[in-house]
Amino acid sequence: MKQNGTRQNGTPGPVTPEQVAAAMERTVQRVRQMSQRELVQSLKEAGILTASGKLAANYR
Repeated sequence: MKQNGTRQNGTPGPVTPEQVAAAMERTVQRVRQMSQRELVQSLKEAGILTASGKLAANYR
């Protein structure tokens, strides 16, 4: 029996190019609003920069 408020199982439909463009624009805006410190910390957490702030080997 289906209950209100429960999530349906299944995969969402295909993503449209408009949805991708909108998501990319939101991401760009979020990055532009970051301070330099926040940006560096985000890149470190993503593994793009090392703990010392240098470019990780995978990105050289």
